[in-house]
This record gives sequence, structure tokens and C-alpha cells, in this order.
Amino acid sequence: MAQFFNVFVKITGQAFIPMGLPVDYVWEVNDVVARYVVNNGDAVYCDSAGVPIVPPWPPTIQGIIADGVTVTLDYDLDMLIDSQLGLTILVDEVEATISGVAATDSNVDITVSAAITAGQVVEVAYNSGAGNIRSDATAPADAASFNSTVASNVTT
Repeated sequence: MAQFFNVFVKITGQAFIPMGLPVDYVWEVNDVVARYVVNNGDAVYCDSAGVPIVPPWPPTIQGIIADGVTVTLDYDLDMLIDSQLGLTILVDEVEATISGVAATDSNVDITVSAAITAGQVVEVAYNSGAGNIRSDATAPADAASFNSTVASNVTT
């Protein structure tokens, strides 16, 4: 069975195969950054010559999902978070108590003390000036602030 890893590459105007590994397909392209899924290898950032680089770009939020006691912020880079500072979650316009935070790969998981039920409106806001959500890189880039954004509530 083939193993799959995400490899991010910065396109510099010429076609190439990252680290000499076969490319299955382009999964996502955002401006000058492409995410490739390859048959083997390690997840790294590299330039057009395959030389590992530190991502100089800030993480971009891809979506927000609420499910039970967890609200997940999905980013385009692997993430870190140390505390809940800067985060605000409203459930049906009432501020929820945040009981924990964790980062796993590109997800920032926020645990709330009371379960979110199906049909409730969940809004999330983040103030980067007070918080510490950042990319998991040698030179981490801070996640940008965002105003109240409605999450996709998938709680059943």
C-alpha cells in the first residue's frame, strides 16, 4: 500500500518534481504555493530545485467546523497554539467557555465546556494581537485575525 504525504512547494516559474519523487496530482494551488501528494517521502517545504525552505507565508484559514464539544479551525499549514487567548466562540449568541486548545497537523481544535447541539449557530472570532495561533515552522508565521465567522455545525 502506498503512503501519502503532503509536500508544499513554492513555484518559481518552471515545472519540476519535488525531491525527484513522482507527483500523483496537484491537490490545491493558491497563488505561488502548490500542495502535491506524492507516493513516498517526507512532508517538507522546498524551492524549485527541491531544496527545503522555511515557509515565508502566513497560514490561511480554510474552514471552521463545530462538532459536539470541539470547534476546529482548519488551516493550510501545520499549526501551533499554546493558549486560548484571542479566541472567542459564541453559541447562539452566548459566549462559550473554552476549556482547552490543541493543534494537530493543520487543525487547531478548541474544546468548549458545553456541547454544541445540531442547529445551533456557532460563531468564531480570533484576535491575533492577543492570541498565539501560528504555523509550525522553523520561523513561525502568525495566523491573521478574523472577525466573527459562522462555523459549519456538523453535530448530529
